[in-house]
Amino acid sequence: MWVMRGHLAIRTVRWAPTPSATVTSGVVLTRCSATVASYRSLSSALEGWDAVTEANAAREVRLIDAALVEHDVDTIRRIHRHQPGPAGGSVATALLGLLEPTAIVTGAVAGGVGGRVLVALHAGFGRDDLGALGQALDAGPFALVGVFASDESPEWARMPLGWSALASVASTVTASELDRAVELDQLDDAMPDDPDDLPSRPSPNHPDRTEPR
Repeated sequence: MWVMRGHLAIRTVRWAPTPSATVTSGVVLTRCSATVASYRSLSSALEGWDAVTEANAAREVRLIDAALVEHDVDTIRRIHRHQPGPAGGSVATALLGLLEPTAIVTGAVAGGVGGRVLVALHAGFGRDDLGALGQALDAGPFALVGVFASDESPEWARMPLGWSALASVASTVTASELDRAVELDQLDDAMPDDPDDLPSRPSPNHPDRTEPR
């Protein structure tokens, strides 16, 4: 885990004490890492965003999800950018929910945090790791939150200067576990809250009648 302020890195614990990938039944499961970089201005934050997304497009990093947010001491006020794709910012905002719990019920993130992704991230990051990410988040009003499929080096090495604080930590959750959690949360969102809203189908015994699916 690395925590940096004023462009100076302080290693608080050894990065990735376990390998960044595990092998289960012959399949390599890549573990994830998270990086939070805070900024004093939106222009600096957008430069950081462009650098990370361009590195992802060039396959220099493997970005699972990311969001660029504006926040205060209470909650997330605005999402300026989010990563397109299957996750669509849901993983990054769930991580923000762990770092700033009030964001789950108020502000720009409220209602958009999936329960399964939240549980997967909570199980994958230790308390000290979340504390380090939270300290970086609190260091400026704008923050870039990225979740990566880890490689051998910390993802902060790809971040341009301009941040006021930055933390990058490894996790035990795998990319495939997060993908599955996103998928299940999306299925939950697609289900109607009221069973009466489920579409009906013709009754096989009485074609002129319908029955719930």
